[in-house]
Amino acid sequence: MWRSLPVYYTPEQEAIVASDARIIRANAFAGTGKSSTLIGYAKRRPHERQLMVAFNKAIQLEAADRFPRHVKCRTGHSLAWFPHGAKYDGKILNDIKPFHITGTTAAYTSSMPAAVVRVFDQRVIETVKAFLVSADEAMGVRHVSLGDSPAEKKYFSEHALLAAATQVWAGMQEMKLPMVHDGYLKLYQLSRPRLAFDTIMIDEAQDTNPVLQSILQSQAARLLYVGDHHQAIYSFRGAQNSMQLVNADASFYLTGSFRFGPAVADVANRILARKGESVQLRGLGAETNIEHGAYEDPRGTAFISRTNAAVFDKANAAVCRGVKVAYVGGVNTYRFEVGEDISKLRQHGPADVRNPFIASFESFESLAEYAETVQDKELSGWAKVVERYGGKRFDHALNRIRAEAIQFDSADEGQRQALVVVTAHRSKGLEFNRVELAENFIDTLDEETGKLRDFADADRETVEEVNLLYVAATRARKELATNASVAQLFDQNLAPEDRAASSMAMA
Repeated sequence: MWRSLPVYYTPEQEAIVASDARIIRANAFAGTGKSSTLIGYAKRRPHERQLMVAFNKAIQLEAADRFPRHVKCRTGHSLAWFPHGAKYDGKILNDIKPFHITGTTAAYTSSMPAAVVRVFDQRVIETVKAFLVSADEAMGVRHVSLGDSPAEKKYFSEHALLAAATQVWAGMQEMKLPMVHDGYLKLYQLSRPRLAFDTIMIDEAQDTNPVLQSILQSQAARLLYVGDHHQAIYSFRGAQNSMQLVNADASFYLTGSFRFGPAVADVANRILARKGESVQLRGLGAETNIEHGAYEDPRGTAFISRTNAAVFDKANAAVCRGVKVAYVGGVNTYRFEVGEDISKLRQHGPADVRNPFIASFESFESLAEYAETVQDKELSGWAKVVERYGGKRFDHALNRIRAEAIQFDSADEGQRQALVVVTAHRSKGLEFNRVELAENFIDTLDEETGKLRDFADADRETVEEVNLLYVAATRARKELATNASVAQLFDQNLAPEDRAASSMAMA
């Protein structure tokens, strides 16, 4: 009779698996075996009722295959679905846009120019979203999103935005307006649910938002938070870095990465040192070859970009050279259709635009102005790409990219000679033999002083830009082509006048 082989844990892993503390925090650096540690923790307690809360559906499904049968694997939204989400089935959208709520907010916008109305409605939506992901029981001024543009100062007030947002939220609950996924999760939190589990394990805990955190902290179960607070990259979705905020009874680190060797660990440690991290990541895997600058031959490379627009550029360059391009998640996940509709708007006006939101703009210029005003990075990025390429050239490039696109499949041997493209956000949780970093991550050098920037006390948005660089760099297993952001970390005495030359040499 076959018997399963014993599982051995590193001393760091064993300390977590053996802990019976009420609230446990395990900071797991990239590639340090957090999943196997969670599984080990579950197996050590086979008679408990256990819940594993996953960050997204893909992680949930993978966990369901790997965890013992006594562990229920769910997402926060799946916990909320049957009590509250199912009633809105058919009325749920991934996102809600200004044109959805124009009728609801009309009483507040009747005296505003059309372009200003769109900004008002966007701020109302941002206010609703801020409330939905918060732990608060009622919407208030603290959730109001109000910018400092001239139009906002002239036409908007906190009182009007809050009143309009309150009506929009009521309309969503009454099915007069589309519901969003965070909406029924909020309703679940407000119902004060009680979960019948002895232990709740929270994977990717750095990405939980306050509403989910409120649900978890109200339970009587033991809580095990596992994540990497340096991989917190979803504050734009309302995520809050629970790894830093949780008041734990016992805290642990996983520092030994089996993914890569000391060279990539050195890159990661240099990045994290700019944030003030003193704990060192150790590379326990095979040695990784580091190069500064892009690979001359893109085949067999995973290109990791900060933005969708740079993915488009890299893919176009590869296709023009006859190189196949494989898209992680498929080409449609990179929102090239946004650029397509913006190109139509720029060339022909809104008549042929399919996206209702983009079609609501009377001109390309008004869309570009709106994107800058509300600081919509994606919309603004695509507007700049379309303007740089020009209408017909952009359309031709897009058609060719789509026609030749393939979906990335790590098990497909035929893709070994393809260029894999992925954004830093989407690359999280993945690993590749050969990685190239795009030249569009945060600048680690101060232009005026020529010294490395200190991010220890930076605002959350800036810190997450540093985190994205760390996430991207630690996807590499065997080869890593770094960018200027990383190269600057290896030359702390680089003078300001030498910076441009250094960047050009690495391009």
